Amino acid sequence: MTSMVRYLFPTLALFLAFQTRLDATILSAGGAAVLIPFPPDAGCALPALESNTTIWAWEEQHCFDFTATVPVDIDGTPGTYNSPATLTGGTLSPMFLDSHFIHFDQLGPGVTTLTGSLVFAEPIVGVQVLAPSLMLEILSSPRGTLYPTGASRRGLDWDPGFTEVITISPDRLRIDFTLITSNVKDQVRVFTEGHGFFVRGDANADGQVDLSDSVYILVYEFGGGPAPPCADAADANDDGSLDISDPIYLLNWLFLSGPAPPDPTPVDASGVPSGTYDPVLSCGPDPTPDSLPPCPCGSFGPCP
Repeated sequence: MTSMVRYLFPTLALFLAFQTRLDATILSAGGAAVLIPFPPDAGCALPALESNTTIWAWEEQHCFDFTATVPVDIDGTPGTYNSPATLTGGTLSPMFLDSHFIHFDQLGPGVTTLTGSLVFAEPIVGVQVLAPSLMLEILSSPRGTLYPTGASRRGLDWDPGFTEVITISPDRLRIDFTLITSNVKDQVRVFTEGHGFFVRGDANADGQVDLSDSVYILVYEFGGGPAPPCADAADANDDGSLDISDPIYLLNWLFLSGPAPPDPTPVDASGVPSGTYDPVLSCGPDPTPDSLPPCPCGSFGPCP
């Protein structure tokens, strides 16, 4: 067991070194929660990912087109859930969704309590916390978290004396959790609205940021031209609106060494802001809430 733990942490460090913006719909993790890339197929089988200090979290699916209803134990309503009686239940209708996984598996005997939080780019629409919903493995294709079918005690059990808590913030962008486990593992799956990734400044979505993007924005705003495929991409200065300041901002960056567009910033393979950008390092969600419509899944060609 100890040897596996010693092996695990260097492996996770290597994973973290190759984390990309394409796995960035979780904006931040707090408390004992640590964000890691998607684990290998057996990444959650006992005893992998055992820890007395860490709750692991990762992205499962982005813009996954669910063609059937999805059962949830919490329907996304803001509030605190601390017993089975407080769960709202329900189903999610077929839609584009992002799914995220939370995993806490104690190492050794005893009882361990950890708290953590995750902040998302898009609102929470549902949460699975009980074994029956988690065991359906609706995400097993093309990329879901796979587990041994015999691992039945996967969700929150709320055993006597164990006060586990899930809290969804009023804006539905944050989930806080207190998880308690002994010889079983606690797992939670969070669903958020699925919206497409983009690169800020690439208003015409042609895979690079250049003079044509400023022209595209100007023609749209003042010449009756087509709307940008993704409004957030054309919001070059990230002020939450499309106006003359956006093409001016781009021109200032491209030709006068002004500041680069805010996240998701176009960067090259070295991570340096560049109009000739690397989609793997550049594509991401909008981290700034605003009134612009989110990018529909699949609308911004350069980003998956």
